[in-house]
Amino acid sequence: PPPADQPLLIYHAGQFSRAAQENAVRFVREGGKLLLIGGALAAGEPLADLIGATVIPNQSHACRVQFENRQLHCIQSQYQITATQPGDTVILTDEAKQYKYGIRGSREKGSFIYLCADWNTTILEQRDLLTELLSAAGAEPVLSCSNPAVCWTVRRWGQQEAIFLINLHHGILKTSVTRYASGKTALLGNFTLKPLEVRMIVRKRLS
Repeated sequence: PPPADQPLLIYHAGQFSRAAQENAVRFVREGGKLLLIGGALAAGEPLADLIGATVIPNQSHACRVQFENRQLHCIQSQYQITATQPGDTVILTDEAKQYKYGIRGSREKGSFIYLCADWNTTILEQRDLLTELLSAAGAEPVLSCSNPAVCWTVRRWGQQEAIFLINLHHGILKTSVTRYASGKTALLGNFTLKPLEVRMIVRKRLS
């Protein structure tokens, strides 16, 4: 498992091997913070046993949901949570709070958030909430763009890294880019992306 002081994010954990799930369970029990997003957890699997929630096919097709005290749009879920363990808190529901899509809880030394709804990180309000959840769990930023419409990803090898800036829109996007690592901050500059352009920046890793 990763160090317990670094949060672990898993998408669609039901597709992970039993060994990988056991590592995630051990991570939580030893004090880690786990964020599970998307899908149902199969009964008898390690993570399903850890969370202890009953998940069934969803009967609601509402596109607006309530996360604690804020509304989110365009979140779809094929599943709903019908039963939880004592002490767990429901944090994601439909507007009428009839259907439950997310819970928060603690297990031994660690904690978890489980959202059975599917997350779309191209929608800004969903991306911002995911960023907040990871930050609250102790995650540190890697890169930021001043223009939130610009998507990005980072790939590393040896002492080099490639940063991909992605414009999914049919118009020009301008942004400044800042890189974070090991407590250091580096402004990489200002960039103008053509419609549907992917720009690759190869540079030495910030360390």
